[in-house]
Amino acid sequence: MNFVIIIWKKEYTLLGDSWIREYGIDIDVLHFHNYLEIGVCRFGEGTMEFGEEIRDYSKGWITVITKNFPHTTNSKPGTKSHWEYLFIDADNLIANNFPNARDANNLLDNINSGVFYFHDKEYPEIADKIYEIMEIYREQKKFFIEETESLLKSLLIRISREQEKDKRHELTTLPVMETKSSSTILKALEYIEEHYSEDIKIGN
Repeated sequence: MNFVIIIWKKEYTLLGDSWIREYGIDIDVLHFHNYLEIGVCRFGEGTMEFGEEIRDYSKGWITVITKNFPHTTNSKPGTKSHWEYLFIDADNLIANNFPNARDANNLLDNINSGVFYFHDKEYPEIADKIYEIMEIYREQKKFFIEETESLLKSLLIRISREQEKDKRHELTTLPVMETKSSSTILKALEYIEEHYSEDIKIGN
């Protein structure tokens, strides 16, 4: 199994027609992000791989993938899909908006407990917030950063509530994978996050 590590240093969005593509073609790789990833399937069908778990997707499916969790997207062979993404520094966003450490840790523990995978018709309020945030980022009107921060705060609270109830959603919430391979890569990720500004070399 191959892995790619992707490090973001700020909130990031991947929106627009450039993300209409045949996902997974000639590529067999799982990758990580150091930020929370929220993905929306605008159209197409195929499979999502979450570590060793595989789930089908089609239009309207949404992924909320905790940081450092291995995953990849594969379109149905010979077809294209359109995914759009939000990458959120949930740790800093929550730390800056919840001064009570206990509340902040509870929120993060829930959010980082696994992958939340659902259809927009199943959780319309959460889906609507995600769609709204994406449109605000797309339009980038005056004060859009300040506007999205408040919406992201509300979104993370709602996601946390659902993750807290994950025992009732065994098919839509996947536990964080803990394998020897992922453990090794998680340690590498932690080191890179702490030393990304330095000249990092591969040691023995």
